[in-house]
Amino acid sequence: MRDNEFIESAKASAFHAIAEIFPNMTIDPDRLQIVWMCHILGFKKCLVAYVGGGDNHYIEVTYNCDKNELYVDVYDKVLNRRHQIKGH
Repeated sequence: MRDNEFIESAKASAFHAIAEIFPNMTIDPDRLQIVWMCHILGFKKCLVAYVGGGDNHYIEVTYNCDKNELYVDVYDKVLNRRHQIKGH
């Protein structure tokens, strides 16, 4: 699967995951953004964000190139804290 195909599949999978988990939420698929992507050891992986959604969820999509399988994980952000690094 080429990168552009993976991106489209990841966005579609993220859209369906959000719709399944939050059936009352109105989702605009054009607001799904890939915020990070890599290809390592036979896997393609990306993080998908719903821009302007106002929630604390993010979607991780992984493609197993050897098995031609796509995995979708939805996470909640439970903490975002700044830490001061000493000496900087």
